[in-house]
Amino acid sequence: MAFQYKVRNSDSTLGDRKKFGFEETPEEKTDRLEATNAQLAYESVMKDLRIEELNSNQADLTYQLMMKGVL
Repeated sequence: MAFQYKVRNSDSTLGDRKKFGFEETPEEKTDRLEATNAQLAYESVMKDLRIEELNSNQADLTYQLMMKGVL
């Protein structure tokens, strides 16, 4: 079970709510997992783009070496 409390600011006003406790609500868990999934999907796409870029660079270098008679 999670609890919330308000932090008292230095000017004695109440500030933002803070949570403490160990359990997430189902909505919080869903939001966290969706954010994690989106981050992993983004990282996967970026990795694939980087691999394609490296493959293209390798093909270009191989072609240049073949044209110069090195390969």
